Amino acid sequence: MHAGELEIKPTFEATFGAFSSGKSYNGENLEDERINWQEGHLKYGAKGQYTFKNNQLYASLSGISSATFGDGDAGQNSNGKERKTDVNEWVIGFKDGTNKDELTTYDLSIGRQNIMIGDGFFIAGDALNLGKAPADGTLDRGGAYYLAARRSFDFTSLLQYKPQENTTLKLAYLKSDNKAQFSPELFVTDLMYQLKDKGVGFTYLNVLDLTDAEHVSGREDLKNYALRLNYQPLPEIQVKTEFAVQDKKDGHENAGYLALNYNFLSSKYTPSLGYRFSHFSDQYDPMFYGNTVGFGTWFQGEVAGNYAGPFNKNADIHQVSYM
Repeated sequence: MHAGELEIKPTFEATFGAFSSGKSYNGENLEDERINWQEGHLKYGAKGQYTFKNNQLYASLSGISSATFGDGDAGQNSNGKERKTDVNEWVIGFKDGTNKDELTTYDLSIGRQNIMIGDGFFIAGDALNLGKAPADGTLDRGGAYYLAARRSFDFTSLLQYKPQENTTLKLAYLKSDNKAQFSPELFVTDLMYQLKDKGVGFTYLNVLDLTDAEHVSGREDLKNYALRLNYQPLPEIQVKTEFAVQDKKDGHENAGYLALNYNFLSSKYTPSLGYRFSHFSDQYDPMFYGNTVGFGTWFQGEVAGNYAGPFNKNADIHQVSYM
């Protein structure tokens, strides 16, 4: 629908997956020869924007219905009986410029939305979707654990500011209602300077509050400081690295990675061959990491990354990829 400078569009997304595992990890059904389960979700809603005087007011609202069937996932994070419908996302924002997906100078938004910081090393949406199996269902978020159906933080305030062509600043307040994550409130700032072939970024995260009466999370007043670099010496070659220091009440932890990718630009499908080494110290908290740009991004290993652990903690990981 168009009315002057007003544009409104419906949105719809449907995802379904069928899965099978030769065994169960960290759960019941340990004697079963094979675990079979299915996950699916529907997202439906509308988004719109109103453009005036080279500025744009935009908004979106969507719901989500998700379900898990069968035996539940191979880590027993769900039991196959999960069915849930609720609000997926609502956002109201204001920005300069007329392209919603392009940051001109500033973009201010509030609402329930999926936010990624940097490369998603420790903030890539609120994507942990436990079901009814863990903790007698007290951590149930609707299941669809593998597909990570729900990825929005419960409430956010996000300011994106571009003071000059190559510099971008993000300031974010993120509130999670995810009980499996101890429902924290976070302040995050990210500063990125990016040229055509090289860039440097810095991220600061502070846990402002959380629900942890037993003090078992180790997240009280947790702070992360992270530096990341990228360099592309040739069109085919890309080098990326990030190092994070984590300040916790009971000590200091660290994590980081170094990645090298070669892109076959002369090939019709431009595949990429990559190697990445990542390190996570003994009690490092990976926070809200997740997959961001493709399979294997930060869920490293089908079993180790999804079901059995170590879930980016107390590990050194070598990953070779071709995609």
